[in-house]
Amino acid sequence: MNYEDKALLSYLGKEKGFEWYKKSFAKHDAKNGKFAWSWSFWAFVGGGWYFIYRKMFVEGICLLALGVFLAFTHPAMMLSLKISMGGIGPYMFYVRYRGAKNEVESMYKKESGRLEALKERGGYFQQGIYLAFGVYLLGLGYIAYAYATAG
Repeated sequence: MNYEDKALLSYLGKEKGFEWYKKSFAKHDAKNGKFAWSWSFWAFVGGGWYFIYRKMFVEGICLLALGVFLAFTHPAMMLSLKISMGGIGPYMFYVRYRGAKNEVESMYKKESGRLEALKERGGYFQQGIYLAFGVYLLGLGYIAYAYATAG
């Protein structure tokens, strides 16, 4: 495995999804780091939760807030937001990875130090999945309660 693959794998934190991210990031690299459409089903379905899982907490919370706002004011716009996140989400993660990688490479000369630093900066927030599941269950419970008591 070459250094680039090791760096990406260290940042991701697990092998699952590695090949997909490698192909996705290659699209952006081919455009010198500029945006290239790369569809992520998980970013589409999860929206802000995808970003929270990827430890992009500010982006995730902002998108969740935007989603709640749109759900109450312009529900039809929710699909546009979801589709946008499905395509733009991987690029936002790519930008975060490239920034971390550049920073780490300027700080550490040895490959082992770089890979360890990338592992610390990247990874994933597994609890985000459980939190999302809990929030959705609460929402479904509230809807069920509202229908049951609407009389």
